Amino acid sequence: MLDDDNFVVHPKELIHFRHPSSKPSKKVLALDLDNTLIRRREDSSGKAGLPDDKEDFELYNPRVKEVLKDYAEKGYALVVMSNQGGIKTAMGGITSFVVRGVCANVGKALGDDVALNFILATAAPDKAGKYRKPQPGMWRAFVELINDGVEPDLADCLYVGDAAGRPQDIIASKINDGDKQFAEAVGIAFKTPEEVFGVPGKGKEENQAMGNAFMELANLHAEKTESDKKFFKAKALRVAGGKIKMLEKVVRSVEDVDGVKGIGKMSKELVAEFLETGGLAEIEKINSGEYERERKERAENDEKEISKAAQVRCRCWWRVLFLSEGCCRVCVCVPPSRRRSLVVVFFLRCILQVGQAFL
Repeated sequence: MLDDDNFVVHPKELIHFRHPSSKPSKKVLALDLDNTLIRRREDSSGKAGLPDDKEDFELYNPRVKEVLKDYAEKGYALVVMSNQGGIKTAMGGITSFVVRGVCANVGKALGDDVALNFILATAAPDKAGKYRKPQPGMWRAFVELINDGVEPDLADCLYVGDAAGRPQDIIASKINDGDKQFAEAVGIAFKTPEEVFGVPGKGKEENQAMGNAFMELANLHAEKTESDKKFFKAKALRVAGGKIKMLEKVVRSVEDVDGVKGIGKMSKELVAEFLETGGLAEIEKINSGEYERERKERAENDEKEISKAAQVRCRCWWRVLFLSEGCCRVCVCVPPSRRRSLVVVFFLRCILQVGQAFL
């Protein structure tokens, strides 16, 4: 039985486990871990995709065990090849303990009849470790440490991963296609988890296009817009898109997403638009630059309105004199560098008015 003490640190920057029932094979099915073989639990409160503890996951969907068992019966060696840069050099640290615990529990969930091996690259994302994907080092480590030096027939091998360079795979304005690049570097075929296992969770195929449109729009906001709230909006869209993809019923009206946590007023409006038109117009507006032009026009108009209101408020000179932060509590048009001079001017005016009253 696999547990978190069965993993071997060999060599540096690599942790591996060889299933006792695993046999060398010229056919290999290799898989990513997070968001491919497993995903976070629906009720988890941590960061998306990354389990907080070794119990904080579930299999990608109910078909995973059946699919892996089918590959095993066809003579494929099964192996997880995953970047786990959170471990870094702390092989015995908390993150290492959590990751090894998750892998151990994945093995238990699949059962002893699925001989699943593990190769984990632990170098940090900013380090150029030779084992970290998309470098092919993990593949070579698998051949030597688990496959007994038997060279696989690359034409009969497959890598499955979610980092495929799709619109929904953009992270921090960068296209995440590390899994696809890894497969290309090794020289084997590549597929996404949707192609191998189907839709995630118990979601419906009919909802996937809508969910992917939300994901694409989220990435476009994060990458191509300049709004101060773009990352907040992108996060909200990603959460809503993920929830839509996981729904166990087909979304045919806005009422079908009522009460779903993470789908608010903005998202419901987009759901209604997608149901009516089959797409989201905002995607094309951002790609064409129209969205940014309209946003800048609105911002300029707002500034003009603020400026007009500020000119009226500035006549209330006593606000500048008596409010500790100067006119900016009432008037945003006065920069900090001018507040002191304004106070001095108004103070002198007060003295003159008082003097005139006594003359």
